[in-house]
Amino acid sequence: MLPFVVIAAFLLIAVVVYILSVPRNFTVRKYIIKTDKFSGHIKTVHISDLHNVMWGDGQSELLEKIDEYSPDIAFFTGDIADEYSDTAPAVLMLKEMQKRCMCFYVAGNHERKLENTDDFIATIRSLDITVLEADKDQITVDDCSITVCGVFDPRFYSTEEAYDEKWISDVKKCAEYNENFTVFLSHRPEKAEFYAENGFDLVLCGHAHGGQIRIPGIFNGIYAPHQGLFPKYAGGRYDFDKTTVIVSRGLKKDWLPRTFNPPELVFIDIIGEQ
Repeated sequence: MLPFVVIAAFLLIAVVVYILSVPRNFTVRKYIIKTDKFSGHIKTVHISDLHNVMWGDGQSELLEKIDEYSPDIAFFTGDIADEYSDTAPAVLMLKEMQKRCMCFYVAGNHERKLENTDDFIATIRSLDITVLEADKDQITVDDCSITVCGVFDPRFYSTEEAYDEKWISDVKKCAEYNENFTVFLSHRPEKAEFYAENGFDLVLCGHAHGGQIRIPGIFNGIYAPHQGLFPKYAGGRYDFDKTTVIVSRGLKKDWLPRTFNPPELVFIDIIGEQ
C-alpha cells in the first residue's frame, strides 16, 4: 500500500507542478546592448517563431505590448509562418508591424516547408519589409548609423554541400567589414560561435523554442532542434568577446509542453556611448 501512496503522491505533485509551470501567455524580455560605435538610442523588437499563432483578436495582445514600447525597428528571425496552418496570422503581424516601424526579415526552416514559399516571401516584400537573403542594408535612426544583414535558414540551400559551402560563404559575405554597428539575423542559434568569429556586434536568432522544458537555475532547456539534449543556446543572452547573441524563445503556443518556458516577446535597447 505504501509504494502506491508514494507513487500517487509523486504523480499528483508532478501534475500540480506541470499545471503551474505551463504558460498561458507570453512574457516580455528586455535586453540592453551598449556600443561605442554611435551616440544615441535605438529601440528594437525581436519577433521569432510565431508559427502563425494569433495572440488576441488581430494580434492585439502582441501589438499592445509593442505599442507601449514604441520600437524604431522590428527584426523577424524566421518561422513566423508554419506549414501546418493558415499563414494569415503571420501576414497580419507583418503588415501591422510595417505600419509601426522599419522591419527586417529572414526566413526560417518552416517557411521553407510551405507549399507556397515563394509566394509567401513575395507577399512580405510587397509589404515593403526588407527581406535579407545574404543581403545587408545600412540605415540611420536618429543620427545613429547601423548595418542590418542576414541569411535565410540552411533549408533554403538545395544540398548539404550547398549548405556547407554557400551558407557559410553567405554569412561571411554579411560580415565583410564596415565601421557601423552591425546586427546579423539568422534563424539558427547553434552556430553562435561561428557568428561571433565573424565579428558581428549583435546577432539575433530563434529556432530553439527555449529548449521546451526548463528548470531555472539548473538547466536552460532540455531539447532543441539541431542541438539535441540540453542545448547550449536554447534562449537568452550569450556574450562573446565583441559579439552578443540573443536567442528568442519564440512566440509559439506549443503543442509540446513549455515548462517554465513561456513564449516571449523580446525588446532590445541599443544604447550608444560614443
